[in-house]
Amino acid sequence: MEPPPNLGIDPRFQPVPAAPAGPIGPPPPNTARAVEVSAVVQVGQVVKAIVKSPGEDTRYVGVGDYIGGGSVYVKNIDVYTPAEPVVVLEENGQEVTRPVGAAPLPPEI
Repeated sequence: MEPPPNLGIDPRFQPVPAAPAGPIGPPPPNTARAVEVSAVVQVGQVVKAIVKSPGEDTRYVGVGDYIGGGSVYVKNIDVYTPAEPVVVLEENGQEVTRPVGAAPLPPEI
């Protein structure tokens, strides 16, 4: 049996798929979105929040702490918000504000 004629195309090589158009941004801050804030406490000048991050136990945190396995930074705890205190978190360069008592937000796709 004779091999098929060579048509100038090597079947071992496939075309390279095109790169996606436009820049690819950072992944969504899904761990920060899932953080639950139970309470904010201020004693003198010290402000702490009681938070639960996915996969971690509930604990006290202060500004500058990391939660969520080290991926979420506690950027600010604002006790002077008119309606209620909020905790400002940062993950992948994106800020997420979590009010006291709010349910976890669904993940972004």
